[in-house]
Amino acid sequence: MNLALAAIRTAGMRDIIAGARALIFDVDGTLAETEEVHRRAFNEAFAEAGLDWFWDQVTYGRLLRVAGGKERIRAFDERNAVPMLTFADIADLHAIKTARYAALVAAGGCPLRPGVRAWLAGA
Repeated sequence: MNLALAAIRTAGMRDIIAGARALIFDVDGTLAETEEVHRRAFNEAFAEAGLDWFWDQVTYGRLLRVAGGKERIRAFDERNAVPMLTFADIADLHAIKTARYAALVAAGGCPLRPGVRAWLAGA
């Protein structure tokens, strides 16, 4: 790319950003470290459902390559020689996980990243 063109585009973006009246950002992981809370909620759901599954940080990190919570459960289940869960089981398990996640967040288990509160207040 031509450096002069890049500078013009960058300057134009600065004007756009300076005139912005809203903040738009991705949800998971932007304002708070959410993945660890998701992992904890999955593990609590597994225990509540009577499964002997536990996703440690390494396992969960690998499963993050799979988009979607239900899809992660399916991918993990398919590692078994004979998958144990039906699609309905997975939907039920994911509903438990979602409820556990919401409860953890509501209880303050997902604090904002350092500086986020001040940044939002000043926006």
